[in-house]
Parts: sequence; structure tokens; C-alpha cells
Amino acid sequence: TASVTLTTDVLLYNLTLSAAQTTGSVKPGASLEYTLTLTNTGNTEDTFWFDASGNLWNVSLPASFTLAAGASQQVIITVTPPAGAAGSDTVNITAASLGEPLHTAAVSLTTSAETCTRSTIRPTVSLGSDRATPIGPGRAR
Repeated sequence: TASVTLTTDVLLYNLTLSAAQTTGSVKPGASLEYTLTLTNTGNTEDTFWFDASGNLWNVSLPASFTLAAGASQQVIITVTPPAGAAGSDTVNITAASLGEPLHTAAVSLTTSAETCTRSTIRPTVSLGSDRATPIGPGRAR
């Protein structure tokens, strides 16, 4: 008798997404880069795409790319608070598998706008005694 062996490969699509840091601060109008690592934890090559949600400030995302099974790639997410921004903004970054779009991974990144504070500097002049006298506009000695 003859026998036939049938082998079926099941394609599994999956991914992980991690961030080296999830918080940062930058001056309004400047950009802050976050480095994320996407890993294809499936058993076949897959293409991954990115989406940003929940944010008010400008966010730059990488283009989609393809990874072999088990491979990882670093991706850069750039957040730019507008000029005059204050406080902070959180963006939710989601990566999704093109092979199985319901398989996603996400990280949240919170960026704070750095603010400048003004300091008043009051120069002093020593008059050779134990005390110093403040000087300023209109106060010459």
C-alpha cells in the first residue's frame, strides 16, 4: 500500500514594540526623537506599518517596512511641540502586522515642552569694606 504524508505550515504573524525611553522634554519648535524597536515574533516574513493617535503636537512616523521572522529593526519617532507650546502631550504609537492587521503592539510617548524662566541678576561692587553695594541702572558709584 502507498502512503501519503501531508504537511501543513501554519503562518503566524506577531510583533513586539518597545521603547528605550517613553518620556522626554524639548524646547517648543524643536524636535525630540524616540527610538523604538520592532521585532517580528511571527514565523514568517511580514510587513509592518505605524499609526499615531491621541496627540496634539506634530509626530513623524517611519514608512512601513518588511522584516524576516525573528528580525528586529529600530525605528525613530519624532515629536515636535509647536512654538509657544506649554505642558506636555502624549502620543500612542501603534505598529500593526500587514499579514494579520489585528495583531498590533503599542507604546505611549509623553513629551514635555521646556519653558525658559527669567532670572534677575543684580551685580555688586565691592567698596573695599565688609559690605557690597548693589548697583543698577541710574545707580553709579
